[in-house]
Amino acid sequence: MTKSFSYAVIGILFASQFLSVDSGIAAQDSKPAPAKSLNGQSEYEEAIQGLKNGGTTDIKRVFDLLTVASMKKHPDAIGALGYLYANGIYVEKNDPKARSYFQEAVDLGSKDSRLNLGLFLVHGKGGAMDIKKGLSMLQEMTLEGHTQAALALGQLHYTGDHSENNEPDYAQAYTVLLAPAETGNPTAQNFIGVILRDGRIGPKDTDSAQIWFEKAAWQGNPKACTNLADLWNYQSDERKCRVEALRWMIVADQLGEIVSRYHFADIRPLLAKDEEATAKKLAEETIENIKKCEQSIKAGH
Repeated sequence: MTKSFSYAVIGILFASQFLSVDSGIAAQDSKPAPAKSLNGQSEYEEAIQGLKNGGTTDIKRVFDLLTVASMKKHPDAIGALGYLYANGIYVEKNDPKARSYFQEAVDLGSKDSRLNLGLFLVHGKGGAMDIKKGLSMLQEMTLEGHTQAALALGQLHYTGDHSENNEPDYAQAYTVLLAPAETGNPTAQNFIGVILRDGRIGPKDTDSAQIWFEKAAWQGNPKACTNLADLWNYQSDERKCRVEALRWMIVADQLGEIVSRYHFADIRPLLAKDEEATAKKLAEETIENIKKCEQSIKAGH
């Protein structure tokens, strides 16, 4: 199998790592509100339920519930308010305010807010940069088995954002990301594949990289699908390789991966129609299998 492109196609984690709550906003149901608790737990749970269900038409109620819970010093509610300010959800984006909320939440014992605060410190968002302190927080969480902290820390090492001179530490990135990759996290699996494919810690190992890309791709990771298509090489002399490359390119396109979307559109007029048809059929089957896998995971199987 030959390699035709040099796309790294690794995700930018930082923008999506304000993880006190899910970024999805969902409609509130019409059930009566639970009795209000003294410590803000009921308000917090009701607010988070709204945030987790996939999109709400009543974000003001979510914000108001979090505000009430925060006034009662509920740590995670304070952190969730920080998340809203960090992302500009309902309120105007305000990094200093978000950082202040994250700090208060951490001081009150919120574990989830440590990730957000650590990233703010490393990147100097909302205040002074403190790479050492931010990294320490992320490292502690990683040692505790926090997957998102490991992903964030691994990317910092990969990009070099963990150091003042912006020097990548690929060996450390590999070490940090290997554990979540081995336990099935598709983002980490794709990262490991990229590191091995590009020879960041030794000779290029496309065979091992393919294994990791496949693990992530079958879980619906769009970037892994693009990387897998890249490895198969649609310009190969072998029909099987061309079809497999197109298959994963189409899957990535269907999953919203922009590189594959534009690339497939560019090369489509040049494709053999029978190969495109075969690849499309395989891609449809692959998407169905990915959906079944996602449903099984959600069902806890």
